[in-house]
Amino acid sequence: MIQPRRVTPRPPRLSCSRRGRHRPLESNRALALCGVASVECCDQCQAHVLGNCRGAIGVEMSFGRGDGGGERRVVEDASDPAREVVGGAVVAPHARVAALKLGLELPGGWQSGRGRDLAGGHRAAAPTSDIMVAVASGGVIVTGASSGIGEAIALRLARAGFEVFAGVRQELDAERLRSRGLRPLRLDVRDQRQVRAAAEEVRSALGPARLAALVNNAGVVMPGPLEFVPLDLLREQLEVNVIGQLAAIQAFLPLLRQAAGRIVNIGSIDGKVATPLLGPYAASKFAVEGLSDALRRELRPWGIQVTVIEPGAIKTRIWEKGRIAGDAMLEHAPVQAQSQYGPLVQKVRAESVKAEQERSLAPDAVAKIVEHALTVRQARTRYLVGRDARLRAALDYLLPDRAMDALIARFLRI
Repeated sequence: MIQPRRVTPRPPRLSCSRRGRHRPLESNRALALCGVASVECCDQCQAHVLGNCRGAIGVEMSFGRGDGGGERRVVEDASDPAREVVGGAVVAPHARVAALKLGLELPGGWQSGRGRDLAGGHRAAAPTSDIMVAVASGGVIVTGASSGIGEAIALRLARAGFEVFAGVRQELDAERLRSRGLRPLRLDVRDQRQVRAAAEEVRSALGPARLAALVNNAGVVMPGPLEFVPLDLLREQLEVNVIGQLAAIQAFLPLLRQAAGRIVNIGSIDGKVATPLLGPYAASKFAVEGLSDALRRELRPWGIQVTVIEPGAIKTRIWEKGRIAGDAMLEHAPVQAQSQYGPLVQKVRAESVKAEQERSLAPDAVAKIVEHALTVRQARTRYLVGRDARLRAALDYLLPDRAMDALIARFLRI
């Protein structure tokens, strides 16, 4: 009698979301589900696993079997638009489906971010590994925290559990922030002696505690046509937005190196796409992009992560101050400045006001991203904030320079 050959069914396979475009990596089978399923991935996506980058695999979740079997790991796609946040980690709905298909059981006590039961009465909970989330603790310095984005960042990080040193220039702002539970730090990034003194003050205040991060937010806007921008104003623009950031980095880097802290530089979408009359500001933000790239690569041996936040339109007073500075500059500019650039100034101003009223986000939108960059295990190198920022970045990537020039001109009707 011929015995039927026993066929062992092959386990289902989870594939990398970029399958076909990336070279598979055999060693990545260490992330396999202990024989229940295997994972195809690659060198680049392995980095995405640790970095939680969009567009590729982004989350590793741990499951246990009800029969006491070994740990199972499922790598899911963080770009899923229907994903949930569960205990600080991203959980895509198909993660639960994959777990059920593979015969896995979610441990009891795990609770979903939306409070829904997942499988067999069990609930999802915080992941057992530290792949995704770092502990929110230690000191954080936020420059330019007297108002707007800086103040929102300082308040949010304080609520998250960090000891926040809020950099301000005026005593009135210091008292107001102190009343809100923050620790004000007199810090004018243009004053090198004050920056060094602030570093010593933070060192003494922290004692044995670690400095977790430096958030470089201090900045100004000096708008105007480049043909007539006074060079002193251009120097002030670069002094605050670029040299001031580097001065703070140099002063606090020894403390950051001791605990592999992080650096977050607040840039702008104008650091990717320059627009008319914002040439000085765009130049400073382009410089921040280059400075951050070089710094990230220089500090890599010490595990210090450097991230740039690139917001679009945000409701802050910086733009009102910029318009006032622009008016003052034009008043002292030659007569031909008004005749040559007057119509453009009016159109750009009207569009700026419209964007501020209709499309701008609250400063807390940036603060949320900063909190994420400081608490996720591996932050991205860049974060765009706002639909307008994402749209401008996408158009700049897709369109040739001349086409982008024409689009901006048509948008401003010039």
